[in-house]
Amino acid sequence: MAKANWFFRCSTEQEIKKRFHELMLVHHPDRGGNLQICQEIVGQYHEALKSCQYTGTEYNGQRQTYRYDETQEKEFEEAMDWAMTLSFCKIELIGTWLWVTGKTQPIKEILKEKGFFWASRKAAWCFHVGIWRRHKKHFHLDDLRAKYGSEVLKEEEDQKAVCY
Repeated sequence: MAKANWFFRCSTEQEIKKRFHELMLVHHPDRGGNLQICQEIVGQYHEALKSCQYTGTEYNGQRQTYRYDETQEKEFEEAMDWAMTLSFCKIELIGTWLWVTGKTQPIKEILKEKGFFWASRKAAWCFHVGIWRRHKKHFHLDDLRAKYGSEVLKEEEDQKAVCY
């Protein structure tokens, strides 16, 4: 049987990452998917990212270049997988940043240990690998969603009181 090309027609970093997250929502073993298919997708994901190395995207006239780094990609994958196990939290991918909002107070020390940091002006925890530059302008999460695009990976569950 021929292998599926999971990233057919994905040519940019953003397209590849978006497709990867869509596929993981369906095929991840923790969500009832098949482990072998999931491993095949992960392998093709890294190969697809390597193939788009040094291709640039443009945003507001500025050229941005992506360079594949397997260590950073795996670190991000692990953080995303772990974040998806959190209860009563919303997990969102905005650009190349992972954001966690919701009832995080009880797990703040664990979030710190996992490499997340608190963005007080946004009232959210965020995770990013690699280097980034700080801006003098303070953006709200809605501004970042509009600028970089957003994908909700997991909605915050309703915390219901159980009465017996």
